Amino acid sequence: MVFEALLRIPLVFLLPVEVMVTVSTVMIIAAFVLLAVWNKWYADRQQARFAQFQAGGVRSAEV
Repeated sequence: MVFEALLRIPLVFLLPVEVMVTVSTVMIIAAFVLLAVWNKWYADRQQARFAQFQAGGVRSAEV
């Protein structure tokens, strides 16, 4: 989200308002989709690590 905000600042000054409205919408949708994908990947990874820990495959210091 920080990258998206930093990218938005110069675009506001460089692009016409009509174009920036569309670009802004696309950027926020892309940011939320990427965050959702990352969240899914991270949650799956944590669940797999927890399952491995529960099965006794990983010592607690490695988790």
